Parts: sequence; C-alpha cells; structure tokens
Amino acid sequence: MIWSSNAYSRQLEKWTLQYGQIYGMFEGRNPVWVVSDIEFLQEVFIKQFGNFSSRKTTVFSRPSTGKRVHLFDAQGIKWKRQRYVINPTFTPLKLKQLTPLLLNCINELLDEFPINGQDFNIYEYYKKLTMNVICLCVLGIETHSNHLFLKKSAQFFSNDIRKRMIAKLGSLIPVFRPLFIKIFMLQNNIRRTLHNLCPSIFFLSYELPPSLWLLDHLEQMVKDRQARGNERLDLLQLMLKATTIEQQIMQNETTNEMQKKLIHDEVIMNVFLFLIAGYETTSTALACATYILALYPHEQTKLQEEIDHSPLSDVNELEQLDLFIKEVLRMYPIPISFVNRLCLNDTIVCNQHISKGDIIQPDIYSIHYNSELWGPHDPYEFYPDRHRDKRRSPMAFMAFGNGPRNCVGMRFALLEMKLFLVNLLRKYTVLKSPKLESHFNIRELTLITPDEVWIRLEKRTRTVCDSES
Repeated sequence: MIWSSNAYSRQLEKWTLQYGQIYGMFEGRNPVWVVSDIEFLQEVFIKQFGNFSSRKTTVFSRPSTGKRVHLFDAQGIKWKRQRYVINPTFTPLKLKQLTPLLLNCINELLDEFPINGQDFNIYEYYKKLTMNVICLCVLGIETHSNHLFLKKSAQFFSNDIRKRMIAKLGSLIPVFRPLFIKIFMLQNNIRRTLHNLCPSIFFLSYELPPSLWLLDHLEQMVKDRQARGNERLDLLQLMLKATTIEQQIMQNETTNEMQKKLIHDEVIMNVFLFLIAGYETTSTALACATYILALYPHEQTKLQEEIDHSPLSDVNELEQLDLFIKEVLRMYPIPISFVNRLCLNDTIVCNQHISKGDIIQPDIYSIHYNSELWGPHDPYEFYPDRHRDKRRSPMAFMAFGNGPRNCVGMRFALLEMKLFLVNLLRKYTVLKSPKLESHFNIRELTLITPDEVWIRLEKRTRTVCDSES
C-alpha cells in the first residue's frame, strides 16, 4: 500500500492517527518502525546512537564495503572518517570566508528578477541560485558553466525513486540488491556502448541516467583540478587536501583505526552528494519561505523592520529571521523519507525490543504538527514565536534530522537562506500573485516540494529607518 500512495509522508501521518505514535509496517521484507514519540526518537538518534549510527540501505545505496561511498551511505568507521574530514568545511570561520561568494550569486539573481509588477514563478530562479552557489562554493566553477548540471539535477529529482521497479525488487529480495544494481549498470553500459558505436541505429535518443551523467562529469572535474594543481576556496579543494592512497585507508580500517583522509573515489562521491543535496533542498526551503512572505504581509513587515535596523555583517544575529526560517521548515519539512536509522544490534528502546536490521522511520509531519509539542498556538497556523520556548525537546524539530548524524550542511544551508532573504527584503516587498495558492500544490517525489511559487516584487523606496528619520 505504501508504494501506491501518492505521498509517503502523508500516508505515515494518516496511519499514526489510526495506530498511535509507535507502529510497525513492512517495506517489502524490511521491518519498519514508524515513530512520532520523541522520547523513543531521543533514544534512537542520540542516547543509543552506537546502535543506530547508520541509515537504511536501499538498492541505490552504495555498499559500505566498496570504494565509491559518500557520507550519506557510509557506515561505521568509514562514516566517522568522512564526517571528520568534511565537518571543518562548515565551521563559522569557513562559512565567513564563503560569504562573499554567496553574496555574488545572490546579487546576480536579484538583478535578474522582474520588478515591473510582473507575476513570475520565483521557484525556478531559486533552483538557479542554489546551483550557482554549489558550482562556486563546492566545485569552484563559474556560474555560466552550470546549465547542464542544473538540467541533470532537475531530472534526478523528477520522479520518486522508491517507486522504481528496481527499488521495489531490492526491498522484496534484499539479498539480491547488489545483483539488481549490477544489472542496472550493465544495461546502461550496453546501451551506451551500442549508441556510441552506431548512434543512427541504436537508441537514437539515448541519454545516460542523470546520476551517472553527473558522476561522469564530476569525476572528470576532479581529475582536471588535480592535474592543474591550482587551489581555490571551495569544498572540493578541502577534500582533495585530505586525500591519500586507498591501501593506507583500507589497512587502517581493518585495524579499526581512523585515518583522517579520503580516497579519490570518496571525493567524487561526496562532491556528487553535495551537488544533489544542496540543490533541491535549499531552493525548496526558499520557495516555501517566499510563499509565506506573500501570504502573511505582517510577518514580512516584522522581518523588514529587523533587517532595516541591523547591519549586514552577521545575519545570524537576526533573531526574528531565525524564528521565521525555523517555522517555515517546521511547516514544510523537505527530505522526510531520508531521515531514518538502521538498527545495527538487538536492543531495547522504551520497553520495545528492536532487532538488528529494523528501520526506524520518524513520522515528521505528526511530530511537527503535534499540538502538545508546538502549542498553545495552533500548529497549523504560521507562528514563528513558538520557537522561543527553550523548554521544548530538540527532537520536536527534525527538519535537518538530529543527533551526531544530522545534516552536515545545515549551517551552510541556513546561511544561504538568511543572506538571500536579508538582501531580498532590504530591496523589495514580496506581493501575492493571484496564482500563488492555486499553483503551490505540495507534492512528494524524492523530496517534498511545491509545484510553483508565483509572486510579484515591489521595489522599496523607503526603509523603516528612512521613515523614522
């Protein structure tokens, strides 16, 4: 039934109403615990992290024993090593160094906006912005070179990978997952070879699947960067500085020692991960934030007042903006199905026996809209000040996951959002288009996203500070 559902996360929410805060189901042959009890999740994500330090595996997950494994799929000491290398990219100092690059991308986008009262779908502009940011801050390439990356990334997210036949087969017969992915790769290699040999006969319109196209091009970019030897301020350079030979890594992992390095294939896979993870999620979060700005003018006015009275030097000091973004992400969580944990050892959690191999899937909608957690104001109403309550459990907010394995790029994503919103609201007021609500239409494929966000922009002639003077 879960495979036939149009919205995986909304189906879990319906079942929670029917069966309670902890219940079980099967995805194929995989036992899944669906949980909205935050004490249970506190045990899983934080207190017993050693028993739940991995995410569930799918047919698309790279085998953790292989070489081409990125941070999202890595397990055990391999995950710990990769996280140790990548974490320094997102320290406050590194983010401050990347801020000028972010501002360049933001200012370029602001100059492209229609400002003559014309209605437009701002979501498409946000996708371009986030791809530009990734290309500059992760890959170190100029923004005018990224149109193919934008196209292929959009194709990657254009369908629900859970509903592909290969994914269903992988869930039904887990032992054959490696075989299924080998068949998938072999099929594509055969089609590509035949097309290259005689394109006029074989597969006239053949294109590589977007994930394979991206990996091929990213591998070539990494090789080119290594060959040139020039250094840039970006994530790719940080990872290349931490590369070492494969034998040294494997030898240390067999002795359970952590070599704080990456191998070449891990660099490629993690660049791919940051390209995919940073593109759709941040653009969607900005789209939802803009939808709220247009729908609730009084919230926009509060933000403009705070922004007008504050210097641009540190957007993290803007309290109302921080509350606003948290409330947007509470009401519109994006990568729900990716926030899960795999049980690695038999254990007891809140008097429930969890077996090795069981999957813990938080029901994030039920958590984020729980009136006991988010009251007394109606959780279905937009109310940023509810986040001022410091007594609330951190497990009540799971937009970026939680615990040691939360989203590694969280700080970067929040900085990008804050810098953009500050610069947008200093110059413009967001107005509601007649098509705003009818075209919003939240859908769930790989991620949870709106269809379109139609607004118009009105240039501000006077700020709050101007008015007071």
